[in-house]
Amino acid sequence: MNIKNSFRPVFTFDAILNIAVGFIFLFLSEKVEGLLFNGSMLPHYVWIILGAGLLYFAYWQIRIMIKSKAGRTALVFALGAAWVPALLVTVLLIVPLLPVSAGGRLILWIGNCYLILLGGYYFLLIRNKAV
Repeated sequence: MNIKNSFRPVFTFDAILNIAVGFIFLFLSEKVEGLLFNGSMLPHYVWIILGAGLLYFAYWQIRIMIKSKAGRTALVFALGAAWVPALLVTVLLIVPLLPVSAGGRLILWIGNCYLILLGGYYFLLIRNKAV
């Protein structure tokens, strides 16, 4: 399995998705809160930090692809960047820490499943020694 053939399309899609969600968190945080929580729940700076973090991660992904440095270390980092938020969102969904709306719960479960599958893909690439 060639890493460049299997890694690049998934990493590209994830980078584009991170850019879109990052901009949404930065500029439409009030609408996101209304959709997820039915009102203001988190301070605005939390959304700015989340959005900036997603944009920086997308920048890192794009830089890795351009420089063709998609190696084992990059995959391990991407795996952690997928599974750590998935774990946190799972805790948020199972333990009622915040009053998440029904629509917000569905959106979080979809995003959570995406992160778990994405991390699983990275794990398989690492395990199969594709790097």
